[in-house]
Amino acid sequence: MGFITRYGSFWGMIPQTSGRVIWVAAGDTYTVEGRSYSASNNNDGLSPERAVRTVTYAVSLTTANVGDVIVLLPGDHTVAAAVSVNVAGITITGMPGSYPLHGGRMPGVGPRAKTTITGTASSVFSLAAADIEICFMTVLAISAQTSINVPSTATRAYLHDLTVDMRVAGSTSTIGILLGNDGLTGPVVDTHIRNCYFIASGAQGGVIEATGTSQGAIIENITVQQAYSTTVWANAILFGSGVHYNVCFRDIDVFSGNTMASSITDAIDCVSATGDQTIAAYRIIIPPNAVFNVAAATDAALAQAFIATAGGGAGSNLAPA
Repeated sequence: MGFITRYGSFWGMIPQTSGRVIWVAAGDTYTVEGRSYSASNNNDGLSPERAVRTVTYAVSLTTANVGDVIVLLPGDHTVAAAVSVNVAGITITGMPGSYPLHGGRMPGVGPRAKTTITGTASSVFSLAAADIEICFMTVLAISAQTSINVPSTATRAYLHDLTVDMRVAGSTSTIGILLGNDGLTGPVVDTHIRNCYFIASGAQGGVIEATGTSQGAIIENITVQQAYSTTVWANAILFGSGVHYNVCFRDIDVFSGNTMASSITDAIDCVSATGDQTIAAYRIIIPPNAVFNVAAATDAALAQAFIATAGGGAGSNLAPA
Protein backbone atom coordinates (compact mmCIF):
# COMPACT_ATOMS: atom_id res chain seq x y z
CA MET A 1 0.00 0.00 0.00
CA GLY A 2 1.19 3.47 -0.88
CA PHE A 3 0.93 5.35 2.40
CA ILE A 4 4.32 6.50 3.71
CA THR A 5 3.96 6.16 7.47
CA ARG A 6 1.14 5.56 9.88
CA TYR A 7 1.62 8.96 11.51
CA GLY A 8 1.29 12.25 9.66
CA SER A 9 -0.09 10.61 6.54
CA PHE A 10 -3.66 10.72 5.23
CA TRP A 11 -4.42 7.30 6.66
CA GLY A 12 -3.06 8.12 10.10
CA MET A 13 -5.31 11.16 10.49
CA ILE A 14 -8.81 9.64 10.41
CA PRO A 15 -8.92 10.93 13.06
CA GLN A 16 -5.69 11.50 14.91
CA THR A 17 -5.65 8.88 17.64
CA SER A 18 -3.38 6.85 19.86
CA GLY A 19 -5.68 3.84 19.45
CA ARG A 20 -6.03 1.33 16.66
CA VAL A 21 -7.77 2.12 13.35
CA ILE A 22 -10.01 -0.68 12.07
CA TRP A 23 -11.23 -0.53 8.48
CA VAL A 24 -14.58 -1.80 7.18
CA ALA A 25 -15.43 -2.32 3.50
CA ALA A 26 -18.86 -1.79 2.03
CA GLY A 27 -18.72 -4.93 -0.12
CA ASP A 28 -16.96 -8.26 -0.45
CA THR A 29 -14.51 -6.60 -2.81
CA TYR A 30 -13.38 -2.99 -2.68
CA THR A 31 -10.80 -0.64 -4.15
CA VAL A 32 -8.17 1.42 -2.36
CA GLU A 33 -5.56 3.47 -4.25
CA GLY A 34 -6.57 1.78 -7.51
CA ARG A 35 -6.05 -1.74 -6.21
CA SER A 36 -8.76 -4.31 -5.58
CA TYR A 37 -8.95 -6.20 -2.29
CA SER A 38 -11.21 -8.77 -0.66
CA ALA A 39 -12.97 -7.89 2.58
CA SER A 40 -13.45 -10.59 5.20
CA ASN A 41 -14.11 -10.91 8.90
CA ASN A 42 -11.09 -13.20 8.86
CA ASN A 43 -8.96 -10.09 8.23
CA ASP A 44 -7.55 -8.10 11.13
CA GLY A 45 -8.89 -4.80 9.75
CA LEU A 46 -5.75 -2.90 10.79
CA SER A 47 -4.93 -1.64 7.30
CA PRO A 48 -7.11 -0.35 4.46
CA GLU A 49 -5.88 -3.32 2.43
CA ARG A 50 -7.09 -5.81 5.09
CA ALA A 51 -10.58 -4.46 5.77
CA VAL A 52 -13.18 -6.46 7.65
CA ARG A 53 -16.61 -6.95 6.17
CA THR A 54 -19.11 -5.83 8.84
CA VAL A 55 -19.39 -2.95 11.27
CA THR A 56 -20.59 -5.25 14.04
CA TYR A 57 -17.46 -7.38 13.76
CA ALA A 58 -15.30 -4.27 13.75
CA VAL A 59 -16.90 -3.18 17.05
CA SER A 60 -15.99 -6.55 18.55
CA LEU A 61 -12.33 -5.90 17.73
CA THR A 62 -12.14 -2.63 19.66
CA THR A 63 -10.99 -1.97 23.21
CA ALA A 64 -12.81 0.42 25.51
CA ASN A 65 -11.47 3.89 26.22
CA VAL A 66 -8.12 3.65 24.42
CA GLY A 67 -9.05 5.72 21.35
CA ASP A 68 -9.92 2.94 18.90
CA VAL A 69 -11.48 4.15 15.64
CA ILE A 70 -13.61 2.28 13.10
CA VAL A 71 -13.46 3.74 9.58
CA LEU A 72 -16.17 2.86 7.06
CA LEU A 73 -14.60 2.96 3.61
CA PRO A 74 -16.54 4.78 0.87
CA GLY A 75 -19.59 3.00 -0.51
CA ASP A 76 -22.99 1.76 0.60
CA HIS A 77 -22.86 -0.21 3.84
CA THR A 78 -25.89 -2.31 4.83
CA VAL A 79 -26.52 -3.87 8.23
CA ALA A 80 -28.95 -6.74 8.71
CA ALA A 81 -29.54 -5.85 12.37
CA ALA A 82 -28.84 -2.80 14.48
CA VAL A 83 -25.15 -2.36 15.23
CA SER A 84 -24.82 -2.51 19.01
CA VAL A 85 -22.09 -0.01 19.80
CA ASN A 86 -21.31 -1.46 23.21
CA VAL A 87 -17.64 -0.52 23.65
CA ALA A 88 -17.07 2.75 25.49
CA GLY A 89 -14.99 5.53 24.00
CA ILE A 90 -14.79 4.38 20.39
CA THR A 91 -15.35 6.41 17.21
CA ILE A 92 -17.17 5.19 14.09
CA THR A 93 -16.52 7.46 11.13
CA GLY A 94 -16.88 7.61 7.40
CA MET A 95 -14.34 9.36 5.17
CA PRO A 96 -14.53 13.12 5.83
CA GLY A 97 -13.13 14.05 2.42
CA SER A 98 -12.38 17.75 1.94
CA TYR A 99 -15.11 18.97 4.27
CA PRO A 100 -13.63 21.29 6.94
CA LEU A 101 -13.36 19.56 10.29
CA HIS A 102 -13.79 22.83 12.16
CA GLY A 103 -15.52 26.07 11.38
CA GLY A 104 -18.28 28.49 12.20
CA ARG A 105 -21.96 28.38 11.40
CA MET A 106 -22.02 25.97 8.48
CA PRO A 107 -24.57 23.26 9.29
CA GLY A 108 -24.58 19.81 7.79
CA VAL A 109 -22.50 17.80 5.37
CA GLY A 110 -25.35 17.10 2.97
CA PRO A 111 -24.50 14.77 0.09
CA ARG A 112 -20.74 15.32 0.49
CA ALA A 113 -20.39 12.28 2.76
CA LYS A 114 -18.69 9.47 0.82
CA THR A 115 -20.03 6.71 3.05
CA THR A 116 -23.66 5.68 3.40
CA ILE A 117 -25.13 3.16 5.81
CA THR A 118 -28.62 1.73 6.13
CA GLY A 119 -30.42 -1.13 7.81
CA THR A 120 -32.75 -3.75 6.42
CA ALA A 121 -35.27 -4.17 9.22
CA SER A 122 -34.27 -2.20 12.31
CA SER A 123 -32.18 0.66 13.67
CA VAL A 124 -28.78 1.26 12.10
CA PHE A 125 -26.89 2.09 15.31
CA SER A 126 -27.92 1.36 18.88
CA LEU A 127 -25.53 2.91 21.35
CA ALA A 128 -24.91 0.91 24.51
CA ALA A 129 -21.89 2.51 26.19
CA ALA A 130 -20.53 5.91 27.17
CA ASP A 131 -18.44 8.34 25.09
CA ILE A 132 -19.38 6.99 21.65
CA GLU A 133 -18.67 9.20 18.61
CA ILE A 134 -20.34 8.68 15.21
CA CYS A 135 -19.53 11.01 12.33
CA PHE A 136 -18.99 11.72 8.61
CA MET A 137 -21.54 9.46 6.97
CA THR A 138 -25.02 9.48 5.46
CA VAL A 139 -27.53 7.37 7.37
CA LEU A 140 -30.44 6.17 5.21
CA ALA A 141 -33.54 5.71 7.33
CA ILE A 142 -35.87 2.70 7.30
CA SER A 143 -39.59 3.50 7.47
CA ALA A 144 -41.06 3.15 10.97
CA GLN A 145 -37.61 2.61 12.53
CA THR A 146 -35.12 4.71 14.49
CA SER A 147 -31.84 5.34 12.68
CA ILE A 148 -29.65 6.04 15.75
CA ASN A 149 -30.84 5.04 19.20
CA VAL A 150 -29.21 6.74 22.22
CA PRO A 151 -30.47 5.21 25.50
CA SER A 152 -29.67 6.40 29.01
CA THR A 153 -26.66 4.06 29.15
CA ALA A 154 -25.00 6.04 26.33
CA THR A 155 -23.71 8.95 28.37
CA ARG A 156 -21.88 11.75 26.51
CA ALA A 157 -22.72 10.51 23.01
CA TYR A 158 -21.22 12.73 20.30
CA LEU A 159 -22.97 12.62 16.91
CA HIS A 160 -21.67 15.08 14.34
CA ASP A 161 -21.25 15.76 10.63
CA LEU A 162 -24.00 13.34 9.68
CA THR A 163 -26.65 13.39 7.01
CA VAL A 164 -29.83 11.53 8.01
CA ASP A 165 -32.10 10.94 5.02
CA MET A 166 -35.69 10.19 6.06
CA ARG A 167 -37.32 10.34 2.63
CA VAL A 168 -39.11 7.02 3.09
CA ALA A 169 -42.74 5.92 3.47
CA GLY A 170 -44.40 8.24 5.95
CA SER A 171 -44.65 7.05 9.55
CA THR A 172 -44.49 8.91 12.85
CA SER A 173 -42.32 6.00 14.03
CA THR A 174 -39.60 6.98 11.55
CA ILE A 175 -37.12 8.82 13.76
CA GLY A 176 -33.64 10.11 12.97
CA ILE A 177 -31.95 10.21 16.39
CA LEU A 178 -33.86 9.02 19.47
CA LEU A 179 -32.75 9.89 23.00
CA GLY A 180 -33.85 7.89 26.01
CA ASN A 181 -36.44 5.44 24.74
CA ASP A 182 -35.30 2.58 27.00
CA GLY A 183 -37.77 2.60 29.88
CA LEU A 184 -35.03 3.29 32.42
CA THR A 185 -35.37 5.90 35.13
CA GLY A 186 -31.94 7.44 34.58
CA PRO A 187 -31.59 10.37 32.18
CA VAL A 188 -29.75 10.54 28.89
CA VAL A 189 -26.88 12.79 29.94
CA ASP A 190 -24.79 15.25 27.93
CA THR A 191 -25.68 14.22 24.39
CA HIS A 192 -24.02 16.45 21.78
CA ILE A 193 -25.48 16.53 18.24
CA ARG A 194 -23.60 18.92 15.99
CA ASN A 195 -23.21 19.95 12.37
CA CYS A 196 -25.84 17.61 10.92
CA TYR A 197 -28.23 17.78 7.99
CA PHE A 198 -31.64 16.09 8.15
CA ILE A 199 -34.06 15.72 5.26
CA ALA A 200 -37.50 14.17 5.58
CA SER A 201 -40.67 13.81 3.53
CA GLY A 202 -44.18 12.95 4.58
CA ALA A 203 -45.56 12.77 8.08
CA GLN A 204 -42.48 11.31 9.77
CA GLY A 205 -41.42 11.37 13.38
CA GLY A 206 -38.84 13.87 14.51
CA VAL A 207 -35.36 14.11 13.07
CA ILE A 208 -34.36 14.31 16.74
CA GLU A 209 -36.70 13.01 19.43
CA ALA A 210 -36.29 12.62 23.17
CA THR A 211 -38.49 10.62 25.52
CA GLY A 212 -38.06 9.66 29.14
CA THR A 213 -35.59 12.10 30.68
CA SER A 214 -32.77 14.02 29.04
CA GLN A 215 -30.26 16.27 30.74
CA GLY A 216 -27.66 18.59 29.26
CA ALA A 217 -28.32 17.95 25.54
CA ILE A 218 -26.65 20.33 23.07
CA ILE A 219 -28.18 20.44 19.58
CA GLU A 220 -26.23 22.87 17.39
CA ASN A 221 -25.44 23.75 13.78
CA ILE A 222 -28.39 21.78 12.42
CA THR A 223 -30.23 22.09 9.12
CA VAL A 224 -33.64 20.41 8.83
CA GLN A 225 -35.34 20.27 5.44
CA GLN A 226 -38.83 19.06 4.71
CA ALA A 227 -38.78 17.72 1.17
CA TYR A 228 -41.84 18.17 -1.02
CA SER A 229 -44.84 16.35 0.44
CA THR A 230 -48.62 16.59 0.45
CA THR A 231 -48.87 15.85 4.17
CA VAL A 232 -48.21 17.96 7.25
CA TRP A 233 -45.18 17.17 9.40
CA ALA A 234 -46.24 17.42 13.04
CA ASN A 235 -42.85 17.79 14.76
CA ALA A 236 -39.49 18.35 13.11
CA ILE A 237 -37.67 18.20 16.48
CA LEU A 238 -39.55 16.75 19.47
CA PHE A 239 -38.65 16.57 23.14
CA GLY A 240 -41.76 14.65 24.09
CA SER A 241 -43.05 12.51 26.95
CA GLY A 242 -40.84 12.67 30.01
CA VAL A 243 -38.83 15.45 31.61
CA HIS A 244 -36.09 17.36 29.81
CA TYR A 245 -33.86 20.05 31.26
CA ASN A 246 -30.68 21.94 30.45
CA VAL A 247 -31.27 21.52 26.72
CA CYS A 248 -29.64 24.00 24.34
CA PHE A 249 -30.66 24.53 20.70
CA ARG A 250 -28.14 26.71 18.88
CA ASP A 251 -27.91 27.67 15.20
CA ILE A 252 -30.90 25.66 13.94
CA ASP A 253 -32.42 26.25 10.48
CA VAL A 254 -35.71 24.53 9.65
CA PHE A 255 -37.22 25.02 6.20
CA SER A 256 -39.81 23.44 3.95
CA GLY A 257 -39.95 22.76 0.24
CA ASN A 258 -43.67 22.16 0.49
CA THR A 259 -46.39 24.07 -1.37
CA MET A 260 -48.75 23.98 1.63
CA ALA A 261 -48.85 27.10 3.78
CA SER A 262 -48.71 25.15 7.06
CA SER A 263 -46.51 22.19 6.17
CA ILE A 264 -44.72 21.92 9.54
CA THR A 265 -46.75 22.34 12.72
CA ASP A 266 -44.03 22.43 15.38
CA ALA A 267 -40.52 23.14 14.17
CA ILE A 268 -39.32 22.47 17.73
CA ASP A 269 -41.66 20.96 20.33
CA CYS A 270 -40.50 20.98 23.97
CA VAL A 271 -43.81 20.85 25.82
CA SER A 272 -42.40 18.37 28.37
CA ALA A 273 -39.45 20.57 29.31
CA THR A 274 -41.15 22.30 32.21
CA GLY A 275 -39.41 24.75 34.52
CA ASP A 276 -38.16 28.27 34.01
CA GLN A 277 -35.52 28.48 31.28
CA THR A 278 -34.95 24.72 31.11
CA ILE A 279 -34.64 25.21 27.33
CA ALA A 280 -32.26 27.66 25.65
CA ALA A 281 -32.72 28.49 21.96
CA TYR A 282 -30.19 30.77 20.32
CA ARG A 283 -30.10 31.77 16.64
CA ILE A 284 -33.08 29.74 15.46
CA ILE A 285 -34.92 30.21 12.16
CA ILE A 286 -38.15 28.33 11.41
CA PRO A 287 -40.53 28.52 8.45
CA PRO A 288 -43.68 30.64 8.25
CA ASN A 289 -46.67 29.29 10.21
CA ALA A 290 -44.54 26.87 12.25
CA VAL A 291 -44.06 27.34 16.00
CA PHE A 292 -41.57 26.73 18.79
CA ASN A 293 -43.79 24.91 21.28
CA VAL A 294 -43.27 24.87 25.05
CA ALA A 295 -45.62 24.37 27.99
CA ALA A 296 -45.09 27.91 29.27
CA ALA A 297 -43.30 30.89 27.75
CA THR A 298 -40.97 31.12 30.73
CA ASP A 299 -39.68 27.59 30.08
CA ALA A 300 -37.57 28.82 27.15
CA ALA A 301 -34.84 31.42 26.95
CA LEU A 302 -34.76 32.66 23.34
CA ALA A 303 -32.27 34.97 21.65
CA GLN A 304 -32.07 35.81 17.93
CA ALA A 305 -34.84 33.34 17.20
CA PHE A 306 -37.00 34.12 14.18
CA ILE A 307 -39.90 32.89 12.15
CA ALA A 308 -39.39 33.52 8.45
CA THR A 309 -41.73 35.77 6.51
CA ALA A 310 -43.30 34.43 3.32
CA GLY A 311 -42.29 36.57 0.38
CA GLY A 312 -39.35 38.21 2.12
CA GLY A 313 -39.07 40.95 4.64
CA ALA A 314 -37.11 41.16 7.84
CA GLY A 315 -38.70 38.15 9.51
CA SER A 316 -40.40 38.12 12.86
CA ASN A 317 -39.13 37.58 16.36
CA LEU A 318 -40.06 34.12 17.50
CA ALA A 319 -42.04 33.86 20.72
CA PRO A 320 -42.70 30.39 22.11
CA ALA A 321 -46.24 29.15 21.53
